[in-house]
This record gives sequence, C-alpha cells and structure tokens, in this order.
Amino acid sequence: MLVLLVLTALAVPGAPLWAEEMKTPAVAPAAASEERPTGDFTAAVLSQYIWRGYEMSRNSVVIQPSMTIGYKGFTANLWGNLDTKPYFVGTGDTNYSNTWNKTDLILSYTKTLGLFNVGGSYIFTMPLAH
Repeated sequence: MLVLLVLTALAVPGAPLWAEEMKTPAVAPAAASEERPTGDFTAAVLSQYIWRGYEMSRNSVVIQPSMTIGYKGFTANLWGNLDTKPYFVGTGDTNYSNTWNKTDLILSYTKTLGLFNVGGSYIFTMPLAH
C-alpha cells in the first residue's frame, strides 16, 4: 500500500517531493563599455605634516588637496600641501603664516599584459618653500 501511494505521488503532476536546483538563465557578457576619462578630487585635513621623517609643522592644520585624471591607462595627479603653521627644522624660523609649501605633479601609465600590470611614472616635485 505504501509503495502504491509513493508511485501515485510521483506520477501526479504538481509539486515534486524533492527540491530541484533553480537554474539562473545565462547572462550575456556585458558589452564592452565605452572607455571614458575618470576624475577624482580629494582633500585631507590633518594635524601635522611629516616629510621624509622631518617634522614640517607644529600645532597646525594641514590641508592636502589632490586631483587625479585618468584615461586609457594614462594618469595625471596634482597634489599639494597647505600648512597653517609651518615649522622648518633647524632654521629657527618662527614665521608662522599660511604656506603652500609643496606641490607634486605625477604622470603615469599602466598596461595589463596577461596576468601582470606594467607601468611607469614621472614625478615632478616643486621644492619646499623655506
């Protein structure tokens, strides 16, 4: 009797007695998106500026804006440092005025070759104002 009940349940269409794996329809790969230039602007607000291990400010507010533009592997970045109370080590300089004291321009290129990313860059640094 139990066998007959099981065979009848299997033969009747309706909800199956076991779970079937839901299959997600295959999604076609996204069409190659049109490559557009990218851009980014950020600004960090810090309590001190340390440059290559040297204390360049004391008890100040340091603002470091950065702007980056990229296109097809090429990137250009402009970064700067505005210090509200610069401190020049070893000079005894106590002239505490708002000073834009460093600017970096970084040009770079990166290319993907198989599993590797290969790139190079050029950095132009305007000297610190003393």
